[in-house]
Amino acid sequence: MLKIGRYSFDGIFLNTNKIASMSGVYAVFSVKGKNKKLIDIGESAYVKDRLDNHNRKDCWSKECTEGNWGFAVHYTYGFHKAGRMKIEQEIRKNHNLACGIR
Repeated sequence: MLKIGRYSFDGIFLNTNKIASMSGVYAVFSVKGKNKKLIDIGESAYVKDRLDNHNRKDCWSKECTEGNWGFAVHYTYGFHKAGRMKIEQEIRKNHNLACGIR
């Protein structure tokens, strides 16, 4: 469990095998050993599916040249898109992320 802003996230997972295809906000990290850097944040009704088929994987690869991607998830049981987007935008506003809309 880790905190990003005021939200608790499950992870960091080095693949999506333990991530559910449920509603949530996901965080993508560049991970090298014990060091991690938040590089992207997003939301989806089906987090695992979104991460497996994400259109920003090229950006993640560029940012993770010396390590691996890592994922963390804040599941938002019952939230609609607007609720997930509010969390995503709050986190994005407070971090200088390398990937995604700035």
